[in-house]
Amino acid sequence: DMDWYRVHIDDVLLSSIDPQITLSNVPAGQTYRLKLSFECDKSNLVINRQMDVSSFSSGTLNLDVSECDPRFLSDDDSGWLYITLEPLTSGSCSSYRVDVRG
Repeated sequence: DMDWYRVHIDDVLLSSIDPQITLSNVPAGQTYRLKLSFECDKSNLVINRQMDVSSFSSGTLNLDVSECDPRFLSDDDSGWLYITLEPLTSGSCSSYRVDVRG
């Protein structure tokens, strides 16, 4: 079964967001496809990334969302981050770890 997560990331005044998602502690014999989709609040821009992560390793994806707000002198790159973990090998009852930093 696929696992889905949804997180809203707010870009506050005088800051920037650079979402970084790490998948680690993948169970023995497992491989997951980590898929990310970031939907910008201020535009129709959608940013997609993906990678495969196997057991006893970790994988990190970084998203550049600086183009979310196309208005001149505006810098609100807030949006929804959708995380999908798709198992590419047979199932496991063991857990993995997902860390989201922005």
